[in-house]
Amino acid sequence: GLSGVIAGPILSAAPSIGAVILIPALIVVVVGGLGSLKGSLVGSLIIGQAETFGKAWLPGASMLMIYAVMALILLLRPQGLFGRPLR
Repeated sequence: GLSGVIAGPILSAAPSIGAVILIPALIVVVVGGLGSLKGSLVGSLIIGQAETFGKAWLPGASMLMIYAVMALILLLRPQGLFGRPLR
């Protein structure tokens, strides 16, 4: 809010400033299960570990590791780790 208004003229501000974190954040929520705070916590740990592991093994393809983990989890549990199945 206010800090963004104050820091905007000093620092650079662009519409795409949050795009770097937006995709991994969405993946964390989907993996954990929509509407589950506990799922988001566990999902963030899993995705964070996958990203770190990917950066250690294949630095250029660390995002690929995140997508692979997401695909595997969604194949096994389409509602996410702690999500409720749809009726």
